[in-house]
Amino acid sequence: DYSATNCNFTNIRNAEFVDWCANPKTKRQHWVKVRWINIAGISWDVIKAVSLRHGMHLHPLALKDVLSLREDNLSKADYFTQLHLFLRILCHEVVDESSPNTVPPTFTDEPGKEDTDNTIRQRRIEEAKLDALKQGTLRVNVSPMFIFLLRSGLVITITQSTSPQMTLPIALRLQRADTILRSSSDPSILVQSLLSLIVDKAVDMIDGYHDQISHIEAQILVKPKPTTVRKLHIISGDLVLHKRTLDPIKTLVYGLRRYDVDRCAALVDESDPLTKGKPIVGFMSHKSEIYRVRLADVTDYAEYILSTLDMIAGIGESLTDYSFNMASYSINDTMRFLTMITIIVLPLTFVSGYFGMNFEDQPWTTAWTDVLFWIISLPLVAVISPLFIVPDVQLHKDEAFTHGVASTSGGGDGECCDLALIFYGISAWCG
Repeated sequence: DYSATNCNFTNIRNAEFVDWCANPKTKRQHWVKVRWINIAGISWDVIKAVSLRHGMHLHPLALKDVLSLREDNLSKADYFTQLHLFLRILCHEVVDESSPNTVPPTFTDEPGKEDTDNTIRQRRIEEAKLDALKQGTLRVNVSPMFIFLLRSGLVITITQSTSPQMTLPIALRLQRADTILRSSSDPSILVQSLLSLIVDKAVDMIDGYHDQISHIEAQILVKPKPTTVRKLHIISGDLVLHKRTLDPIKTLVYGLRRYDVDRCAALVDESDPLTKGKPIVGFMSHKSEIYRVRLADVTDYAEYILSTLDMIAGIGESLTDYSFNMASYSINDTMRFLTMITIIVLPLTFVSGYFGMNFEDQPWTTAWTDVLFWIISLPLVAVISPLFIVPDVQLHKDEAFTHGVASTSGGGDGECCDLALIFYGISAWCG
């Protein structure tokens, strides 16, 4: 409970919260302008108690979305004119690499859930295996946040995680009287702050992916490795998934900013005498018109996230193509080495076979013995070998300078370096 002059926080557990909802003495006091109920973790007893409380009846379709465990549900906004505004937003939060991988808890207090529990347990095992393969990449936890905005000034937020760290920055801001949240005492401003917090965490995720793709780019440009290419493949897949989950957030924020009143007007029953002639008021009240620029700022950040996501995905695709092109070049280079060896060895094989035949009356087997063989083979090797070694020496020389192996400071050091590079090229060619 808070207003411009006062603020009151209370942390209670499930059983205490159920009793609090059933107690009629817990109604808002006269000084309370906004009541924010933040529920950490999805529990049926808590949701049932908060939905049945007087003045807090929630729409069944909204409760169905809250209780649904499907992870492919995207962000959306549902308008229930006579009841509340319901928002379902996917939060993208970077997880510390050293922290264990946690899976949001599910309720298992309903009968007939044994098969479902086994399925969930098997799914967690598969997720643990996949998480082990993703070691070294950015870990992002994607979980929904449900927001109920009632016309009475009540805001209800529900998260799957049992930790209140997600909404802790908003709670700390409410403790200060000089913030916009406290001075405005407007529930729609609280909803805007929650949206801004979610988008800021998405920006942190994008910055993490940008740093990681830059690090992988430096590794691939020097020398592509299978482990690096695997990380690149994992990041590319994650970017495709996050683009699908982030794009509806931009649409949601823009709709709240532009079509809030229009959507409320579309749901009004003009034939109802109770609503006829009454002005149509959106959930984003007139007080928040001054701060509507904040939603515009959130929209700009959402556009920045999506454009940066496309840029990182393009870099990842280019690096993947470069890695496979380098692998093809390596195979072609190996085939070229084999071709060179064949060209050099095949004539020598022919000469060796020719002079190795057991003829008794031929002059080269009596007078010349093996001298003629060396007269022919040595000049042949001396002429053919440099034709193939010189390009390889130049190639390895460039690679040595790229890797920082060679140092050209000083004349004597440069000559030693050239001799070392020639020996390195000959050994690489022979190998």
